[in-house]
Amino acid sequence: MMPMSLADPQPPHPPTSSESTSQDEHVAVGEEFNNVMMVMLPWGIALLFHAGLILIAAFVAWSTIVAPDEDEVIIPVMRFSEQVTEPLELDADDRLEDRRTEREVTRPDRDDQADASNLDATVDTADTLVGLDAADDSPFATTTTSADQFQTEMFGVEGNARRLVFCIDASGSLIDTFPYIINELIQSIRQLSEQQQFTVIFFQGDRVVEVPPPGLRRATNDNKQAVIDWINPSGARNVTPGGRSNPSNAIREAMRHRPDLIYLLSDNITGAGRFEISQSALLQEIERANVANTAINTIQFVYPDPLTLHGFTATMQLIADRSQGIHRFVSAEELSLR
Repeated sequence: MMPMSLADPQPPHPPTSSESTSQDEHVAVGEEFNNVMMVMLPWGIALLFHAGLILIAAFVAWSTIVAPDEDEVIIPVMRFSEQVTEPLELDADDRLEDRRTEREVTRPDRDDQADASNLDATVDTADTLVGLDAADDSPFATTTTSADQFQTEMFGVEGNARRLVFCIDASGSLIDTFPYIINELIQSIRQLSEQQQFTVIFFQGDRVVEVPPPGLRRATNDNKQAVIDWINPSGARNVTPGGRSNPSNAIREAMRHRPDLIYLLSDNITGAGRFEISQSALLQEIERANVANTAINTIQFVYPDPLTLHGFTATMQLIADRSQGIHRFVSAEELSLR
């Protein structure tokens, strides 16, 4: 027998009977497990799905039983602060009703005064506004009706404006007629409604005197009375006619308030002496200042414009025409001065 060489392959070792049996068992177990999983998997999915449905149904039932009935009466609890504060803003209709109630309680003489309606511009109607007792003294006085809540009037010149300025000449040439002007101005102020805002400006030389505090104010009864007291010559005499007139500064100041309407009253708007201004220069100044397209109602008082004697159109007439306003000449005869 020859010895075996290292290069010669070893003959395969045949599996024993025990190893063959073990492999067969592993294969059989794997196939059985796969068969069981294939059978149980659909049942598991179905079980999870039905369990979810049961949980949802239970939640819905709980919500129905525990949730409060819609008809259940809930009584809120409020605690009031010891410190009094301002009330909350009410709706427009509530504000209107509240103001009417307040006027009925605090102003027993309201039938003789202007019955102001709601300040909001959306209110469609306004109560009739009637001047006070002194209004009957003016031959130009008119009554503002509910048809137009922004109605105003001075020396028979009517206007329709929410924001207006009275611009009045207080030069020395008006010293004898100034009481008539103040009386008519008072009647015009009294006829304003609370929906309107106003101020009064006097011009004298280079001075511009505006009723304090400067600026437009709502035409409430209190504000109107305060202005009347300030301009009334029988009171503090805050305005006394004198000197020459220069309207330029006053008109520019009036335009700064951006009013809808200006009442401009003068007996000689272009002035005289060192305060004299040419008609064309004054018209140009007004046009430059009038950025808000303000209408200007002009009143030539007692004396005709001197320029008309030389064939020129009256300056006040041109001011009114170019601003879509109304012009009127008030003669001495109308004031019963002659």
